[in-house]
Amino acid sequence: MKKSPPHSYDYLLHVQREISETLNESTDIFETLQSCLEKLLKMMNLSTGWIFLLYHHDDYELASYHQLPPALNKNDQAIMKQQDGCSDCYCLNRYREGRLAQAVQSIRCARLSDALSLDKHADTNGLTHHASVPLTVRGSKVGLLNLATPGMRDFEKEELLLLESIAYQIGATVERIRLYHKQSDLLITNERTRLARDLHDSVKQKLFALSLTSKGIEALCKDLPAITDAAKDVGTLSQEALQEMQSLIWQLRQNIVKMRLPIRWKNMLCDSVYALSYNVERYL
Repeated sequence: MKKSPPHSYDYLLHVQREISETLNESTDIFETLQSCLEKLLKMMNLSTGWIFLLYHHDDYELASYHQLPPALNKNDQAIMKQQDGCSDCYCLNRYREGRLAQAVQSIRCARLSDALSLDKHADTNGLTHHASVPLTVRGSKVGLLNLATPGMRDFEKEELLLLESIAYQIGATVERIRLYHKQSDLLITNERTRLARDLHDSVKQKLFALSLTSKGIEALCKDLPAITDAAKDVGTLSQEALQEMQSLIWQLRQNIVKMRLPIRWKNMLCDSVYALSYNVERYL
């Protein structure tokens, strides 16, 4: 196992500052993680790294990677992905079970072992183990940062502490960007609701006017059955259109209830939809 060279306090502070600046350059999670990973590997003189993001129900995603060995990079990184990848990934399983709460010096990579079991000549670039650093923010499991280099790197205690600090920054950045996009989505939803309300008001008035006009034509043309029947059809169609609009509005309300949003936001959106529904019911 190779011993990493000792680093000065100024150097460690410099690494953390550089990573912090990188994490604030974009609001795209994948772009941010990729830039951060590449810079971190370069500054710590490491060859390979990858980041998994965790989701609910044990789902995970390969969010970024750099210089994966051919054995892991094969078939569009299939072995690194949940659907086709390793079914017994030790680092992820350990993290999910709460047994990986801080940076771990060396974990044998099950994905590399799987790749070699499929092809004993698979090129691993000399990698067998990796360091794993949890991306945990306020007890929430965000993801996992894995770093590797041929020959197994023996990290200094200060380096592990630095990696834990950087991992927390990465996790916090992921949470911040996710919240930013949720808020952006809410603004878009509000704007769509406003546009739908404006469109609804216009359409509803025209449908109601059409319904009244059809009734007027029926009254004026009692002695002309063909015209009376056509007017009745128009009136029926306008009523059906109003009913369909009501159905669509209630469907929108149910979709809002299912959305994973703060209660205050849900209530605000549901109130807007309820107002739309009430206006339609007045004309049915």
